[in-house]
Amino acid sequence: MACFSFASLSPHSIIPYPPVLLRVAVLGLFNSHTGTGRVISEMLLFDIDGVITQPVTGEVELEVVNEIIAILERGEPVAFNTGRGLNWVLRDILPHFEARISKRSVMSRLCIVYQKGAFSDHL
Repeated sequence: MACFSFASLSPHSIIPYPPVLLRVAVLGLFNSHTGTGRVISEMLLFDIDGVITQPVTGEVELEVVNEIIAILERGEPVAFNTGRGLNWVLRDILPHFEARISKRSVMSRLCIVYQKGAFSDHL
């Protein structure tokens, strides 16, 4: 595939598959901790398996993590999509991001869509 057309990604991006650019009329994000919300007109959506992780080994691709962190730190929202459970995302994926971000508040720009019935959190 050719270079990504998304402004958020550099032409030399190492992300193996292009993310989906979500364009929606209104996407409202509500923060239950602060009681505030905002409307986001578009964001990048990344699958976790095979994009953020190696397709065969399941190991987290740190170069991809760094690219996504750069997007988040520029103030752009990002979403992750997975059929796996939230416990897996919190245990095996997010620590790689949290260890590399400059400020914890950067993670507020991340939305996680998870567990659509493919996996159980009990694994």
